[in-house]
Amino acid sequence: MQQSGRDREAQMELQEVLSRDPQHVAARLQLGYLQLSAQDYRAIGTLEAAVGNASASRSALGAAKVYLALALDMEDRRGGPGSSKQGARADQVLKEGLSLHKNLQCVWRELEQSLPRGERPLAAVQRLRGICDLDLSTMQAKQLLQLIVRCSGRQDLLQAGLSGLSGAATPLNERGFNDGSRRGSVS
Repeated sequence: MQQSGRDREAQMELQEVLSRDPQHVAARLQLGYLQLSAQDYRAIGTLEAAVGNASASRSALGAAKVYLALALDMEDRRGGPGSSKQGARADQVLKEGLSLHKNLQCVWRELEQSLPRGERPLAAVQRLRGICDLDLSTMQAKQLLQLIVRCSGRQDLLQAGLSGLSGAATPLNERGFNDGSRRGSVS
C-alpha cells in the first residue's frame, strides 16, 4: 500500500492490527517506518514501543533502533525543544542498532574499508539501501551513513570520500526530509 501512495490507509490498517495485538512486532515496525518516511514526529513513540518489545527478533530490534535513531536525528535537525538531547540519544540508539543488526554491521565494515580507497559516496548509499532487512530511501541512507560515521568516530571518512555527502541530509523544511525517494515495505 505504501508503494502505491496509500500511506494513510496502510497506517490505519497497521493501527487496527495493533489494536487487536499490541505486541505485533512487524506491524509496529512497519507503522514506525511509515511515520518516519512521512516525517511524522509520532515515529519516535511508535519505534520506542517496537524497541521495548521483548519478543522482537534481533534483526527486527536492530532495524527498529536504526529507524528510531533516524527519527531522533531528524528531530534534532529540526531544532525543536530538547533537540540537543535527541542528537546524543540518536547516536546511542544507532550504536545499539548497529550491534544488533548483522547485515548493517557487515555492510558498515565493508564501507569502512572501501571508502578510504575511493568508493564513491553514492555507491555507499546504494549499498546501505540494498540491505535486505532494512528499508531505506536514498535520503535515509545518506542520513544513516552520516550518523554511522559520526557515531563511530570515523570523521576521517569525510575527507576520504564522504565530503560529497556533507549537507546531504540537511535539506530540511519545517517538516523535515522530503525527497520523494523510494519507500518500500518492511518485512
